[in-house]
Amino acid sequence: MGVASLAVSGKARKEFQRACHEGSDKKLVNAEEHLRKAVRADAKFAAAWVLLGQVFKAEQKPEDARNACSQALTADPNYLPASLSSPTSAHFSRDGKRCSASPAMP
Repeated sequence: MGVASLAVSGKARKEFQRACHEGSDKKLVNAEEHLRKAVRADAKFAAAWVLLGQVFKAEQKPEDARNACSQALTADPNYLPASLSSPTSAHFSRDGKRCSASPAMP
């Protein structure tokens, strides 16, 4: 995880958590909306960009997915999932303990 990901604004973090909740309920359109708010609040929030890319991928919006993952690399080149964004998968959990974009398991 890069340093930029540790200094995320409170508003961005709240929107990210809301997206996690919506994603756990399979409400991808709502998750997308919250992730868009998160990256508007803090454009350096690489984890939100990666997760937004995965939401776009699930919604079959490949160009938007590529752009979001590219933004993650711009926001924080040291954020590992951003550099592995094409083979990643989104993980949502209602309890908020597991909401991330991480390398897919083979």
